Amino acid sequence: MRDVTFLIKTFERPALLKSLVRGIRRYYPSAPVVIADDGSPGSGNDALAADPLVEYHGLAYDGGISSGRNFALARVRTRYFVLLDDDFEFTRKTDIPKLVELLERHGLDIVGGSLRQSGFRRHIESHFTLEGERLVVFDRPRTRLARGLYRFDWVFNFFLARTASVRAIGGWDERLKLNEHLDFFLRAKKAALKVGYAPAVSVSHKPGGAAATARIRGGESYLPIVKRTHGFREIVYLKRARRDRVRNVLVHASDAARMKLSRLVRRASSAHRSEARIRPTAPSLPPVPFIVGVGRSGTTLLRMMLDAHPDLAIPAETYFLLPLLRRRAWPVRLSPAAFCRIVTGHRAWPDLHLSAEDVEREVRSLEPFTTADGVRLVYHLYARGQGKTRWGDKTPAYGRRLPEIHRLLPEARFVHIIRDGRDTALSLRGQWFAPTREIKGLARHWRKEVRAIRRGGAACPYYLEIRFEDLVREARTTLERICVFLELPFQTAMLDYHRGAEGRLRELGDQRLPDGRVIGRDSRLARLQRLGSPPDASRIGVWRTGLTLEEQAAFAAEAGDLLEELGYEL
Repeated sequence: MRDVTFLIKTFERPALLKSLVRGIRRYYPSAPVVIADDGSPGSGNDALAADPLVEYHGLAYDGGISSGRNFALARVRTRYFVLLDDDFEFTRKTDIPKLVELLERHGLDIVGGSLRQSGFRRHIESHFTLEGERLVVFDRPRTRLARGLYRFDWVFNFFLARTASVRAIGGWDERLKLNEHLDFFLRAKKAALKVGYAPAVSVSHKPGGAAATARIRGGESYLPIVKRTHGFREIVYLKRARRDRVRNVLVHASDAARMKLSRLVRRASSAHRSEARIRPTAPSLPPVPFIVGVGRSGTTLLRMMLDAHPDLAIPAETYFLLPLLRRRAWPVRLSPAAFCRIVTGHRAWPDLHLSAEDVEREVRSLEPFTTADGVRLVYHLYARGQGKTRWGDKTPAYGRRLPEIHRLLPEARFVHIIRDGRDTALSLRGQWFAPTREIKGLARHWRKEVRAIRRGGAACPYYLEIRFEDLVREARTTLERICVFLELPFQTAMLDYHRGAEGRLRELGDQRLPDGRVIGRDSRLARLQRLGSPPDASRIGVWRTGLTLEEQAAFAAEAGDLLEELGYEL
């Protein structure tokens, strides 16, 4: 392993850095390590230089990721280097010699491994391509180079690379303190570097300190620089139904095929244009987030985070779209009066704290009136009452109606948050809205709901899956990904959502259920008490102690296939 150098850029995470170096030494005692640290002096990181094979460099404070990595890259004297973030941890599956073998055998410049976090493997889309002013990101089917090795356009920040190849493209763009990952692989692709992905080789991801880092750096986004540099204005995620056709286009790259790809991209990125059939100005509408997921999967946590954005307001669960969607199947249009009766008469209406008379007056002023514009108006009035310009929704029951919501509101973008089903079941079975108290029944419920939401999402042009575990352990990275999806600038206020949670939850009152029961305000607030504190990673994996061995086996028997499909540990 003397032909491989481990390259680490670190910032304000001394405990994680020391744990990483201990792991490197455990598995690769003779490998050189170069550390570039732009954190605060006095962290004690310089003590790592006591190891003769560790080259530690304290840099100017907050110089940024790119600058630090380039500094370390200049000091690599081996043929290969392994890039590492400081919150990684080595395991027996961190097989660097295997990466060297794959890189040499298949003539690659970069070969990456996978990240395992909270017991599951994190997902990364495999390909991207520039199409006009759009960067198109898509996944599957993947090009297999060999057993366990795939051709990708980018990989995680855990990869083995030829030192000369990365130096030839100039390393990292030092204008970018953050958001350097996409830029690096865009330049690598333009330079025709060959990138592979070997998911069987992995590191454990132990994120920590992200909120503090975000506050220090002030939420500054460098993505606009990346967009200007590479000449695109938006990022488009193609859905599964289009990916097979895209692959055929890429394989048979004739002029006609490229024109076909262009048409596919335009349809994927401009789905909101179909709204022009409802109102001529619709293409200018900003994306609208709809948060969906199984109950107790973190939908309210995500709602509070996004709602803390200074431009975005997301109310408590609304439900009134369900009867409106049913009415849209009628052969006659809803009148403004009928629309208002359905919306303001719904049991969830009081939580919006809007005047029914004011809403009806505004609705009657719409000319011509459509159900879609009526819905937009109600949400707009709510957002205006919060002093904000954009709106969204968080109603888990809408998860089964994604295609219908998309037809009603083509600007809708669906964010599906998924949590380990066993943790979900453990949290759900004590709630008044649990479908059953039996673990087998809860497993069936979780499996059925997740699959139904995913089916609906596959039929929509804008659908994003995130994991509860990522949102808790790596909030900033996950929220940045969501913000890109929503075309919403990231704001650090979202990380401090808990500071305003009490005030936002005051809008909840007593809730009347369809069967006539009334859930008191105190009962509703009791199940949301954790929102007053930052995310608690100790709530991840509680099923290991909260479920008996018999219950764990029963859940696996009912929903183990989906757990495995999602990458959760069985």
